[in-house]
Amino acid sequence: MKKILLLLQLILCLSAQSAFSQTTYFVLNVKGIVKIKKTGKILKINDQLSDKETLSFTSINDVVAVISTKNGRMILKPKQTAKSSELYCVLSEILNPGTGRLSSRSGSITNSIELENFFEKDSLYILGSTKKWISPIAFPMNQENFFFVRYTWKGETINKKLLYYNDSININKEDLYKVDGKNISPDETTNPTLYYKKGASTSQICLFTISFPNESKTKEIVTAFKQHKTSKGEDFIGELLPLLKDIYGKTEIDNVRWWVRKNIGAY
Repeated sequence: MKKILLLLQLILCLSAQSAFSQTTYFVLNVKGIVKIKKTGKILKINDQLSDKETLSFTSINDVVAVISTKNGRMILKPKQTAKSSELYCVLSEILNPGTGRLSSRSGSITNSIELENFFEKDSLYILGSTKKWISPIAFPMNQENFFFVRYTWKGETINKKLLYYNDSININKEDLYKVDGKNISPDETTNPTLYYKKGASTSQICLFTISFPNESKTKEIVTAFKQHKTSKGEDFIGELLPLLKDIYGKTEIDNVRWWVRKNIGAY
């Protein structure tokens, strides 16, 4: 009888150890359709997962951003070696560190190279709207000299002048993608290109690769991230930027600060 009791105690201890050794993760974002294999439930923001959980991915390009108290922010991607139509992976086996902390410097545009880097090199994602200072010596802006974006919409060439104030251009989705007083989807446009008009001459600068993430979805992501972080102020923004980079791509700190204050509140 004593041996049976000892055996039961040992089993209980091992079970407790196994439970305590599990790490809990909270979902911050899901790209694609990812399910919990056991239940078939589709993952969504704020779902809670154990690192022992098996996930079902529908594409090798699916990505899940998660966070835990123990390991911080991580990225889940299905293994490249999996070849089935549904990719089954144990969470603990596909953990990848998220992008590290990024520089908090935003910078200004002082020459044509910086201008091309800003608008064309690596697609820039803007939350809501943003302002960017441009050297008035390199690119003066007034009634005769200004920047504009040209794109094609339903076979029609559309030119949209970029608004400016105190040597800063304003980049706003509603201003850019409005035709005849109606908002249009950027997805309906093709060949967006930045131009600079100087007097009577017009020069093509570069491709216009600015994109605008869905604001409701972004608010949901940032709110969930804030719930699981204790950092405040600039430390919080510094940790938020890499998350946004992993999800969207390049963002700018000044734009992120402004958007968080407006949509999330004090940070």
